[in-house]
Amino acid sequence: MKKFSACLLCLIIFILSTFQAVSFAEEGDAAAIKPDIQVGTSVLSIDEAALNAAGYKFVDDTDPDILYGWPYDLYNRAASESAYGGNVIFSMGQVSATITYAFSGTYLAVVFAETYWAAEIVVTIDDTEYGSFTPHNASVEKEAPGDSKVIFVKDDLAEGDHVVTITHKTAYTSGEDNVKADGTAYYDNDAFFDCFIVKGTQAEEQPIDKVTEGSRMSDYTEDILNNLNLTVIDDTNEEIQYQWPYDMGIRHTCSSAYGGSVISNVGQVSATFSYDFEGTYLAVAFAETYYAATIMIDVDGEILAEVTPHNVLKSGDGSLPVRSTVIFATDQLSPGWHTVTIYHETAFTTGEDNVREDGNAYYDNYALFDCLIVQKEPTEESTPEPTDVQTAEPTPAATVKPQASSAPKTEAPSADKNIEKKSGSNVILIVVIAAVILIAAAIIIFIVIRKKGKGAKQ
Repeated sequence: MKKFSACLLCLIIFILSTFQAVSFAEEGDAAAIKPDIQVGTSVLSIDEAALNAAGYKFVDDTDPDILYGWPYDLYNRAASESAYGGNVIFSMGQVSATITYAFSGTYLAVVFAETYWAAEIVVTIDDTEYGSFTPHNASVEKEAPGDSKVIFVKDDLAEGDHVVTITHKTAYTSGEDNVKADGTAYYDNDAFFDCFIVKGTQAEEQPIDKVTEGSRMSDYTEDILNNLNLTVIDDTNEEIQYQWPYDMGIRHTCSSAYGGSVISNVGQVSATFSYDFEGTYLAVAFAETYYAATIMIDVDGEILAEVTPHNVLKSGDGSLPVRSTVIFATDQLSPGWHTVTIYHETAFTTGEDNVREDGNAYYDNYALFDCLIVQKEPTEESTPEPTDVQTAEPTPAATVKPQASSAPKTEAPSADKNIEKKSGSNVILIVVIAAVILIAAAIIIFIVIRKKGKGAKQ
């Protein structure tokens, strides 16, 4: 009987050890998967499907969350068969050009195209400079992109949010002066940005059920706005009454703006515009800029908001758009017709004088209007039913923005939930198999010992 107990104990220890090893192996595999990406890796050699399966993703140069400083923000792109997405964005030989991107997670890779007069690319994360690289290739055509390759990899960042900033320096790798049409030697000053690669721990995106102040205008597609019973009044709408110098129609390209552009007040805080609309809802979108004036939002003679859409990124001379954001939203207007009037005041957010060509200091005086958002089908005013009894005039009730009805949606299980279910099933299966083996082994050992005992008695 002692032998039987010892054998049974050994078998139990063996099965438990096997089970624990399997569990650790599963956890280790999930944590250890990292893409085999190094400095010099060609972007076309990276398997995007495998990258995505491991929890990583490409962030292309066209992503609206990337903030470009002049002249990247002119969106001068060059086609390239070796680039992710088929093109790269060009710095146009300006080493003052910058790229800024906010991301979450522990991983970042930076991809630029090789070129002949390649500028030095400097990578800074959270105000710490991590290194630089000059993607020079003597065999590439001058002022053209070559192969897109990884120039920087950082795979041990702290969990959480980060900001990467790309800046440039003049390089002297080619040994040539690179004299341009103006007679100036620019040396090696070209950069062709392709993409980032990141691994995030962001929560799953939630469906948009309202327009939120501070959000990007590019978040709101036509379908989303239709579902919210909203419609966009773009800056190009002829019913908007522009006063000088808005009426000059000076516009700037802005990829995150509705319609792809914004209209400028040309630095004149006296500029105004107005628009008549019907309904209980109004949202206003302006592009953020460095020298941003304060935007005054007046509805029916009452100032509802004062907002300064300043962005710390200085695009161009500080007067160009960075990204379009919703600066104001309300659904508490009374039913009926309203007039919104936008005017401006000089701000002093930057603390700079902003001296222009005429020698005058203008401080923060630029406004870049994108669009208005109003109800698609305005809320009708409620009319009280006639009655013979005289009553006091009813007090209008506060109106709440109507929500479009939709059929209840069954949420599809996420990949993480599927993984959890699969892991749980594996554990249960292992436990069941172990239990069966344990019982079978115990029976066999018991039978063997019993037979030996009977033989000994005989």
